[in-house]
Amino acid sequence: MKQDTFAGETIAYVDIGTGPSVLLLHSLGGGAWVWNSLIERLSPTYRCIAPDLPGHGSSSYRQPFTIEGAATSIAQLVDSLDAAPAAVIGVSLGGHVAIQMHEQGPQRLGAMVLANHSLGGRPQARTMIEGLLARRRAMPEQDYAREYVASRFSPEVSADLLTRYEQSVLAMAPGAYETAFTALATMDARAAAARISRPALVVASSADVSSPADSVRQMHLTIPDSTYALIEGANHFAYLQSPDSFNELVLAHFAAHPW
Repeated sequence: MKQDTFAGETIAYVDIGTGPSVLLLHSLGGGAWVWNSLIERLSPTYRCIAPDLPGHGSSSYRQPFTIEGAATSIAQLVDSLDAAPAAVIGVSLGGHVAIQMHEQGPQRLGAMVLANHSLGGRPQARTMIEGLLARRRAMPEQDYAREYVASRFSPEVSADLLTRYEQSVLAMAPGAYETAFTALATMDARAAAARISRPALVVASSADVSSPADSVRQMHLTIPDSTYALIEGANHFAYLQSPDSFNELVLAHFAAHPW
């Protein structure tokens, strides 16, 4: 992986392939590795840029994670690579970073794919955060990582994938999970989503317990130029659990909306 420093954070990233640029933003606890399957499909035709978000993987964690700060770092990465306009794929936490990048400079972005997250603005978010973080502090880290990851996949997923994601969560910088989860849970992107000016594909999963399909569909209804797709049987991390279905949706969206 390559590394460079943007907005105070050293960002590790993969940069592979040739063609129009695609920026891939992972979910909480993930990293650039989660995109291996999709990069294999995209890189013959597209330039794929997949960063570790701050506090994840090999990227630094010098300040508390915020959606705005992560978006600024990744926007500067895109600028430094002369990769704009770049289509963007954001899953869960990565989706909120993608929306904030559009707020900061829509000219950097092409087509958008936003998967498995709602727009936020939940009044009970603070209570939920306090309860979850208290549970995290009360459990051994490995037990919590195992519980968290298992809750984001459907039961039939492979043990190898569960273990890989658990290891990714455990490798996060100390304190990064807590601040990133808090940023994700307290984000309110309702107004920002209504201002999105790029064609967006909004992807939900029928068995998503973290971001139920109805709440994801509300994002589709909020974004002016968007289409909606539902992946049957998948939980929150559909892009890893059902990669063939997810990847085909992405490829079709990019083919229909070149940039």
